Amino acid sequence: MGDQPELKRKRSQTSKSSLTSMGRRKSLKRESSIRCDSLTDVLARVPKQYENTYRMEPIKKFPHDATVKIVTETLEKHLKGEQYQPEFAGQMCLSLSEVIKQRVKELNVERYRIIVVVHIGQKRAEARVASRCLWHDKYDTSATGSFKNDSLFAVGIVYGIYYE
Repeated sequence: MGDQPELKRKRSQTSKSSLTSMGRRKSLKRESSIRCDSLTDVLARVPKQYENTYRMEPIKKFPHDATVKIVTETLEKHLKGEQYQPEFAGQMCLSLSEVIKQRVKELNVERYRIIVVVHIGQKRAEARVASRCLWHDKYDTSATGSFKNDSLFAVGIVYGIYYE
């Protein structure tokens, strides 16, 4: 190009080499690792696919009475003798809902999605807890248990939603 000298770019070598403490470059070698897995290892990682059963109704209905008993017993066991503290209530709601959920899952009710909500509040005047859901009246259900002491109240609600 006429008056301007041609400039050549020099590629940076730092990505393929690193500097030593003396300022000299030392070459880094990339090692490729090829791993051969056995067929059983490969098949174990493949997600299982299940065929549709086209089952529109549950074989076993959701155990309402057993669930109410679980919720009530769990709330009484963990909250007996406790005083209301806002910091305590938030964390306790999370842990109680997990405990209740695990105990309800032990009932081995197939094809039901288990949703657990726990409310803990300070006992002052009258308190109400309400919820609304869209579901199938014949198969979906909820179970509620409650607990009260001198300073707090707790309500645990378990929703059993049947899914096809």
